[in-house]
Amino acid sequence: MLSENEIYFSAALGMFDGLHAGHLSVLKKSFEIARESGLRSAVFTFSVKNDAGVVFPEHNFILSDRQKEHKLRSMGFDKLMMPRFSEIKDTTAEDFLKDYLINQENIRAIICGEDFRFGKNAACDADGLKRLAADCGIEVFIVPLLKDSAGVKISSTRIREDIKNGNFIKANTALGFCYAISGIVIDGSHLGRTLGFPTANIEIPKEQILPRLGVYKTTVTVSGRNYLAITNVGQKPTIPGERKPLAESFLIDFDGDLYGTEITVTFEEFIRPEMKFDNLEDLKKQMIKDSKIYG
Repeated sequence: MLSENEIYFSAALGMFDGLHAGHLSVLKKSFEIARESGLRSAVFTFSVKNDAGVVFPEHNFILSDRQKEHKLRSMGFDKLMMPRFSEIKDTTAEDFLKDYLINQENIRAIICGEDFRFGKNAACDADGLKRLAADCGIEVFIVPLLKDSAGVKISSTRIREDIKNGNFIKANTALGFCYAISGIVIDGSHLGRTLGFPTANIEIPKEQILPRLGVYKTTVTVSGRNYLAITNVGQKPTIPGERKPLAESFLIDFDGDLYGTEITVTFEEFIRPEMKFDNLEDLKKQMIKDSKIYG
């Protein structure tokens, strides 16, 4: 049986925020190289949280660390390496390659996308990595950028902009799955219950993109069961006072107490922008209208 020091890896390298089709082409290539070279398969990516658990920059990522780790592990890689970005962001390209990839992780083949950059201040690109790795006897495989049917590069940047604009039909198509957030249901003002629309409120995870403020057609997952829902992402402008944005979901055909329960809100379609109403009765009328999206 080989010791840990004798096991070598082919590693896909990247931030992989979104795990969209372009990222999947890099990950697939990594599996192929591992199989052809007799290496174990691995992914080297990054956690976006720092030592204090604070995200930087806030609301800038498609996937939370937890979502990304779950998706990557489910793909069947032999090893997942996910250090905190804060720990290595000031490391030079040369030191990152030698100290992290080769010496610490036994990586003997590297696969990355054509637009990959790394090292302090993202100073080194994919071609630079290939030159540095060649000096160490490591082969680098650069995967061409993947484009959609219109010839436009599939990128996390485009998907982020679509999410920020509330265009989830477009964002979800590019991702290949639906954007979602998860959180523990917190106690709120109980205004929704007063109006006949009790909501399950969760905070928007700090690392994930804040969608356009407004009302969405969603699915809410509770203990493995899915419920059709209407979700408002906003700050309750009808109610006086400043507050941070919440995702408030009214679950169709659900009756129960969700406080303290973890739920997942999956975004499907933008319905309307967040609105300020003159009174609560007008707000209630609009909520009734919103819920009719399901018939």
